[in-house]
Amino acid sequence: MRSYSRLFMILLLSLTLLLFTGCGSQETKGPGEEDPGKSDEVFEFSLASHHGAEHAIFKEIVQVWAERVEEATDGRVKITLYPGETLLKGGEIFEGVVKGVADIGHDASSYTPGRLPLLTAFQVGGLNYHSSRVVSHAAYDVIKKELVEMDELADVKILFCYGISPGSLHIVGDPVKRLEDLKGREIRTISPQALELLGGVPVSIPMPETYEALERGVVDGILCPLETLEGWRHAEVTKSTTLTPFISSDIHLISMNKAKWEQLPADLQEIIEAVNEEVHLEVSSLLFDKIDASAVEFAKNEANHEFYELSLEEQERWIAQLEPMQEVWIKEMEAKGLPGREMLDTVKELFEKYIKEFS
Repeated sequence: MRSYSRLFMILLLSLTLLLFTGCGSQETKGPGEEDPGKSDEVFEFSLASHHGAEHAIFKEIVQVWAERVEEATDGRVKITLYPGETLLKGGEIFEGVVKGVADIGHDASSYTPGRLPLLTAFQVGGLNYHSSRVVSHAAYDVIKKELVEMDELADVKILFCYGISPGSLHIVGDPVKRLEDLKGREIRTISPQALELLGGVPVSIPMPETYEALERGVVDGILCPLETLEGWRHAEVTKSTTLTPFISSDIHLISMNKAKWEQLPADLQEIIEAVNEEVHLEVSSLLFDKIDASAVEFAKNEANHEFYELSLEEQERWIAQLEPMQEVWIKEMEAKGLPGREMLDTVKELFEKYIKEFS
């Protein structure tokens, strides 16, 4: 009996050792045997922005995103920020990212219209832009979910994007209350064709130069979101604002050099994409509408600024002038071999979807 008991004990000990050895072999990796797609390497990137360091958009979107990426990756991704055109000028940022001058860029799509033709669908007049939140979700769906194939974005990795709130007319002199009041006035805009159809004279000026242009009388006004009254201090150099949520909007892109993105291990790419989605839903799609409200209060209380809302009948007159631009835009895109009708139809459908959802 003792011999059988001893044999049983030896077998039991052997089995226990095998089990422990097996568990250890699963957890212990030799040199060069790291999990695929994982690395302890630290990746450092530069980010160029056209917004100044104190602007709410830079502080609450760009800076927040960079901080969340570094935190979520446990410091394995570090981003050095270059605000206020200190690395690249507005309009040069997208191409600068393609060429690797900056690793990541934050810029308006309208600053490079020839480079990003299909994205000008968000500037075609006569649409119901409604709010930044609506435009943000529509733009994010089109770009991130690839609802429309856009070769113009093939050279970069779009991390995330957001829409700005609809443009309003901020005027230096007499207010614009009727369509006729706009005729012949020189207005800084990202939508020159729309402004021409309305009788205005479009002027192209980079956003950082708009304050001085208004102050010196170089232009009679600007077509910009309400937030610029406070964020860019435009309330100090204009007298009134006419709400025009049907002329144009725009998209801001946070893009990354494609080669730099592809050098990241798969686990870091996955983490960054999760942060992109988080910032889109929690921050960027909501910020503009919030700072628009703040800007209105600032303009009223600090600058005695006047606000005008067009009657429904007057709005219909303006929209009737703008709607033909849509077919013109479609034909221009299709002449270049681009899916213009698909793009514009998709944008309109998404606007309707999100206006219902958020109203």
